[in-house]
Amino acid sequence: MHKIQIGSLYNNECPHRSLDFENLETPAKAFVRKMAPDRETLEREEESENRNKHNKRAKQK
Repeated sequence: MHKIQIGSLYNNECPHRSLDFENLETPAKAFVRKMAPDRETLEREEESENRNKHNKRAKQK
């Protein structure tokens, strides 16, 4: 596995116990949460992430 793949896996897919583990928060989500100016920005990011996952699944079928 390449370093880029490992970093992406760690930051975007794997929840981290030092963060909000009950909500399976990843380092990337924590960064957005902490840097976001308001809750609306977070909600837009989550909606975009969900759309991207849905589109990827649709392409795989």
